[in-house]
Amino acid sequence: MIDRIIMNLFEGSNEFYDMCELTDNTIILCNNITTKSYISDLILHCEDGNIKKIAVFYNEDDKYKEPLIKVSDGGCNYYPVMSLTCGKQKIIVTLLPEVVMSKIKNPEDLWFCDGKQIYALTEFIGYKEIYNDLYKNILQGRLGTFTGEYYKEFED
Repeated sequence: MIDRIIMNLFEGSNEFYDMCELTDNTIILCNNITTKSYISDLILHCEDGNIKKIAVFYNEDDKYKEPLIKVSDGGCNYYPVMSLTCGKQKIIVTLLPEVVMSKIKNPEDLWFCDGKQIYALTEFIGYKEIYNDLYKNILQGRLGTFTGEYYKEFED
């Protein structure tokens, strides 16, 4: 299981973002398709030796195993959602708040990426109250990632 991911979101930047204490049901809600695709590709291809942009650390239990990150079998890999697995761990990178609401089990599962930084729901003061009305808070833009751009593309 992946315990920690450190990634660089920008070409030529020396700034890295640390996603630590990942759960077995990690969900990353992105603000646009470019960010979602970039993060999905980074995680999926991290074992190809691209250490300059991403570093993945596994739990001590998996230290001597060779875990493989792959697109989930029977999982979804379409425009707004990418579902990845590493052993029994699932990592979902999405644009849709509906996916968050249908898959989230704990507040610790949820991460946000607005294209500039990555942050966990648990970094918000009072995150337990935010979690109680999570869907409403995401749709109102209070957590910084949902812009509604995905939905605007399909409007007439």
